[in-house]
Amino acid sequence: MHRRRTSRITSDVSTLPDSRISRAGRGVRTVVALVLCVVGTVVVVVLQARGWRILPDLALLPVLALALSRGPVPGALLGLAAGWVVDLVPPGGEPLGMTALLYALAGLLAGLGRRVGPLPLRWVALVCLGASAIPALGRLLQGAWLGQQLDVAGAATQVAVTLLAAIVLVPPLIRLDTGEEPL
Repeated sequence: MHRRRTSRITSDVSTLPDSRISRAGRGVRTVVALVLCVVGTVVVVVLQARGWRILPDLALLPVLALALSRGPVPGALLGLAAGWVVDLVPPGGEPLGMTALLYALAGLLAGLGRRVGPLPLRWVALVCLGASAIPALGRLLQGAWLGQQLDVAGAATQVAVTLLAAIVLVPPLIRLDTGEEPL
């Protein structure tokens, strides 16, 4: 007997693996994440200039979202880039490059928390807590090394405020990066 072969042609672009459209979209989403890091840095600098003492680390949040959706290497690379932005925007970081290394480490740690499938909010909160503690601990260690008075309560408060901002902002940023529909 002769079997007839049929082929199905789909017009859905999302079924094509690694299509150019999806790669271009990911590139655009990476640029959007970096722009959000710059905006977060500028917002924090402006609020600090107006006298606010405890602020969330807004430049870190897009790094955490990208790391949770793509993995440790992209998270570390965006963390490095975002850290350079934070180091270079006045008042800047001292020593130059320390924030970049701390953000890269935070992005790497958050990327290790990547999971297949939907991310529960408590997992996002746990990963963001651990990753946002890295820059705070790095600054405390730098202060201890330089013999400065340590503000452990201020650092813990900043981590808590960053965690609260992460719970609100990181899940929509993950959906933006993965291209999922908003809830």
